[in-house]
Amino acid sequence: MVREVVNQHGSSWLESHPTDRWTLAHDGGRRYGLLTTNLSEIFNSVLKGAHVLPITTCAQLTFYRLVRRPLGNSSRANGDAYTPHVLLKHVTLISKASAHFLRSFNREKSIFDLITQR
Repeated sequence: MVREVVNQHGSSWLESHPTDRWTLAHDGGRRYGLLTTNLSEIFNSVLKGAHVLPITTCAQLTFYRLVRRPLGNSSRANGDAYTPHVLLKHVTLISKASAHFLRSFNREKSIFDLITQR
């Protein structure tokens, strides 16, 4: 497998593991739905359609697409919208919030009283 042996211990360690566990180069494009391992191609797909936008909007679009992309791909691969940690926190906070309600004193000035039942 490893043609040029620089370090025999490292070579034997690599050969003892399946190649699909090494890097993205050997996963056949399956990891998180990526079809390419070429970073410039991935970045170009993020910028698709942004060339006609004003520079500020283009910068915002690039930022939000880059932030959204890793979560979106892993979520689609696993069929989940959020990580298990976030889901647990969400369920816990929703349960806690269900014991609260607001009593309005003045809607125009946004004056409320928070009442906890538990």
